[in-house]
Amino acid sequence: MPDLLLKHQVALKLTPTEVVVLLNVLMHWWFAERKPYPRPTTIAKRMGTAPRTVQRALKRLTQKGVIATGLKKDGATSYDPTPLVQKLKELAVDDVVYQIRKKDIKLA
Repeated sequence: MPDLLLKHQVALKLTPTEVVVLLNVLMHWWFAERKPYPRPTTIAKRMGTAPRTVQRALKRLTQKGVIATGLKKDGATSYDPTPLVQKLKELAVDDVVYQIRKKDIKLA
């Protein structure tokens, strides 16, 4: 889980609910080329909230350009976190701690 997401959730204009929903989506993203497709009902059960709350959060995340949605061949909705990755890369440029870690990795 990228620490940049938590450190910059206000800059990304994410509500606490949206962050938790997003984290649930990200936990299913094991390979860059395979977009996750968790069911809103599954996320809702984990969060102890209504599926509609999750659906609204997913819609807002899409509207904010944090995730993109698509349809799998079987009709299931998939969620593409690639827009989030791009936003975090942009935020990383000005993140001092990230730049120090990046520099340390290059020196190793």
